[in-house]
Amino acid sequence: MGQERHEVTTSELARWAILAALLVAGIAAYFRLAPATEPVAPPAVQEPVR
Repeated sequence: MGQERHEVTTSELARWAILAALLVAGIAAYFRLAPATEPVAPPAVQEPVR
């Protein structure tokens, strides 16, 4: 195994941080907005009302 060390530059770190922030924002928006939206297609089976 080589003893090479790869240094992460500031610009690479910033790109990954932006990507991670966008991913977290998208997941947060999904869980925040999903309950308020109507389903795209109607349910195939409806449960009887008790």
